[in-house]
Amino acid sequence: MTQPGADSGVVILVPEAEPLVAAARAAWDRSAAVGVPAHITLLYPFVPAREIDDDVVDRLAAAVSGFSPFSFVLTATGRFPGVLYLAPEPASTFAALTAALAHEFPDHPPYKGAHAHVVPHLTVADRPDAPLDLLEPTVTPEAPIVARARDVCVVARNDDGRWRVTLRLALGARADVIPR
Repeated sequence: MTQPGADSGVVILVPEAEPLVAAARAAWDRSAAVGVPAHITLLYPFVPAREIDDDVVDRLAAAVSGFSPFSFVLTATGRFPGVLYLAPEPASTFAALTAALAHEFPDHPPYKGAHAHVVPHLTVADRPDAPLDLLEPTVTPEAPIVARARDVCVVARNDDGRWRVTLRLALGARADVIPR
């Protein structure tokens, strides 16, 4: 078992999706139960939280510095085995951010290298007993959810096992560290 406080990930938070997915995530997404807001993962696992120092922050800022804030929409659901998610469009910017981060942090490949192709997604349900067929109609957007990615966040597990945002890096020509 991983020690509390060791895990971290790099994500883009999607508060615009919370009204639609909060109830389903609270019931069926293990990450929501421990405090992770609706998000699209860019890189997990990331550098262990205790090892995130100024050098790691500088490298992270450099990796995302070429990306400007961008808009995206969530219009449809998708599935992996045992997982229901919302798919962002366009997915290409998320994929490019993931590639840039994986290039800068080669010791931390996305999902430990378990997948040859990483599909950007916002997880709604991630439990083997989740009733995906019943959940899907409740989280399928009736109209596109328009969202804006303004920053990249590091989320980390605290000693109490709950997760919180520990760092925000603004997207733009210069990736400024937003105070924690």
